[in-house]
Amino acid sequence: MLTKKWAYRDPVFLIGRRPVPLLKKVRYLGLHIDPHLTFSAHFRTVSAKALGGPSQSKRAMLMSVVNSRLLYASSTWAKRGTEYAIFRKLMIRPQRLAALKVTRTYHTVSAEAALFLTGTPLGDLFALERKGVQSKMDDSDILGSKGEIRKDQRDILLADWSSRWRHGKNAVGRVRSSQT
Repeated sequence: MLTKKWAYRDPVFLIGRRPVPLLKKVRYLGLHIDPHLTFSAHFRTVSAKALGGPSQSKRAMLMSVVNSRLLYASSTWAKRGTEYAIFRKLMIRPQRLAALKVTRTYHTVSAEAALFLTGTPLGDLFALERKGVQSKMDDSDILGSKGEIRKDQRDILLADWSSRWRHGKNAVGRVRSSQT
C-alpha cells in the first residue's frame, strides 16, 4: 500500500484464511518505492549496492571465465605460445584486469601480485600444466590415475611459480623449462 498518510494502518488481506503480508517497499522500473513515497528505501538499497559491488563469488567466477577462455585448447598451443614474451604478455593482460577486479586493488598493482592474491598462476604456467597433463595422459608408458598426473603437474607449476617469485623474474621474462 502506497500512501502519504502517516497515521495509517495496513489493511489485512486474506487468501482463504491465511493473511497475506504487505511489503514495506516495492521495486518498479528499478526504483525502490516505500509506503510513504519518501524514497528512503531506494536510497538505502542503491547506496548499499554501490558500496558493495559484486559478491566475492561473482568476482572469483570472473577470474575462472577469463582463465577458461585464455586456456582453450592450450594443450595444443602451449609449447609454442609460451616461448615468446609477446604471447605471454598478451595472456597476462586479461588475467591482470580480472585479478584487479577480484582483489579490488588499484590499477598500479602488478599482474604478478594481483594474481598471487587471487591464488591464480600466470597463464603460461597454466598452459604448460595442461599440456603436461595431456601429454602424460596420452603416453601409455606412464602409470597413474588422471588425478595423480594432475597433482604432479600442479606441483611442477607451483615450483616454477615459486621460483619466479624467488628470483624476481617478471611474468614474461622466463619460460618454464622443466616441462615439455
